[in-house]
Amino acid sequence: MATDVVWRFGAASVANMVEMLKAYRLWGLESQITCSLLNVYSAGEGTRANEQSRRFYDALSCPKAARHIENDEGAEAHCQVNNSSLAHMIEFDWLDEVLSQ
Repeated sequence: MATDVVWRFGAASVANMVEMLKAYRLWGLESQITCSLLNVYSAGEGTRANEQSRRFYDALSCPKAARHIENDEGAEAHCQVNNSSLAHMIEFDWLDEVLSQ
């Protein structure tokens, strides 16, 4: 699995991929985000990831919406991969709402 993820990022190694991912950190940039943002987070991500997600979301001042997916909705896997239709429904419903404003 690790080599698959490394390959997807075009990295030479796991260590190289970790370095590359540092460019995608948004901590400390919350006040600079001005577009509408949807935060979908799930029980399956675990307590620590959910707390980080909520802290980041709470620090945002842009238009925002959040949806927590529970285990009984199919959120016991990372990124709701076992219920992608629910995740996509949430995302596309949100996009419909934002783009119709």
